[in-house]
Amino acid sequence: MRICMLTMGMIVAAATAGCAGGAGDPTLVETRQGAVKGVLDGNVIAFKGIPYAAPPVGSLRWRPPEPPVSRETVLEATTFGTPCPSLDGSKIQQGKQLSGAYDIFIGVPDAAGSSEDCLRLNIWAPVDANGTAVMVWIQPLGPSAYPLFDGAALAHRGVVMVTMDYRQLTLGNFAHPALSREASQNEPLSRFQVTTGEVDYASPRLLNW
Repeated sequence: MRICMLTMGMIVAAATAGCAGGAGDPTLVETRQGAVKGVLDGNVIAFKGIPYAAPPVGSLRWRPPEPPVSRETVLEATTFGTPCPSLDGSKIQQGKQLSGAYDIFIGVPDAAGSSEDCLRLNIWAPVDANGTAVMVWIQPLGPSAYPLFDGAALAHRGVVMVTMDYRQLTLGNFAHPALSREASQNEPLSRFQVTTGEVDYASPRLLNW
């Protein structure tokens, strides 16, 4: 877990350092996983869809996030990543609602265009960012690409804004004794109440910048 959130911190640090560098292309920065190229909009540089963990698929589906893979080519970070699976709100009536502490629906199809390979973050930074305050926004539900979560406005005011996509609904809120038995004692999932979605964004590594 610690490696993954440190990776997120290094990505943000690299992006802001690149913005403040002054020389060369301010939209091109180096991270430990490889070069990342954003896009310039006035006095703000946006980096979108940067992987902060390995795809949580297959054997990693119910596990804490692993570090992202390294790249030899430049990542064009100009568009949002694929959103994590979520319910298609327009077809909610097709499902069945279960009573409980939360509104739980079954039989509702996933929203179109979603994918389990979705652990990505977005950064908006002032061109002259140097020792700038960083704000991390974790939306309660839905993709980071919603216009409501756009960080450009805050970046224009001098704040480095970070948003992310993380596992939600069943893939993010599922907890089971079998997962706890499989987890090592050092994994948050060894505590039955902790879910994969919380592990994606709530690890102390997120703050270890």
